[in-house]
Amino acid sequence: MDAQTINDASNCEEGRYPYPDACVKLVMGRERDALRIPRVAGMVIVSTRDERAEGSFQVHCPDFAPHTVSSLDDVRWQVEQLRILDAQRKDGWLLRKLRKPYMVTFRWTMGVLHRRFILAWSSVDAYRGQVPEPYAGAVIPLCDLETLLARMERVKTGEEKAPYAWDYSDGGDWPRHCERVWNEAPPEDRARMQQTLNVMAAYRSSRPGDPSASETKGTTDPERSA
Repeated sequence: MDAQTINDASNCEEGRYPYPDACVKLVMGRERDALRIPRVAGMVIVSTRDERAEGSFQVHCPDFAPHTVSSLDDVRWQVEQLRILDAQRKDGWLLRKLRKPYMVTFRWTMGVLHRRFILAWSSVDAYRGQVPEPYAGAVIPLCDLETLLARMERVKTGEEKAPYAWDYSDGGDWPRHCERVWNEAPPEDRARMQQTLNVMAAYRSSRPGDPSASETKGTTDPERSA
């Protein structure tokens, strides 16, 4: 399998490694209702869609509001920018050496995301110097972002587990997964699955007001896929 095929998001499916770079996502969240500078939480989630990753983040971290979503390739680039600053810092004069590299993000007018890479005395100094009031943002130092990047690389290869957020919409990875499982299943397993689907169909027809009907309809169509 070549690199382009591996990194095709249409090949993304839970448990099938390596995951495409675009599907390994880092969701950064800001503390909700923070009175001053908000705390930041980062979580690695695998998904084909940013919105699904944000939804999973809100389930796992209810005290934090999703702020940014970055792919594995995005985070590699972000770390590279901070490492360049760090190298410049070490070669600079004394006061410059005392500062550390930070990435600052905030959403300004019309919700446009601004991302800045700077040297600052502390995360508080970086935040106050870059995030204009009354807007809210997030600050992360190089060392923390490197730790998250290493985790993303391990998740990509399956060395470390991370939550997987399925896309249940038409054309999403869940319908593709169901179709693949059906097509690859031996005849006896297909028979059992067909029996289960028949029972579910009978249940839905007897309870037309049951919301589960709309949730399961269309996820697997054995007659079309057979």
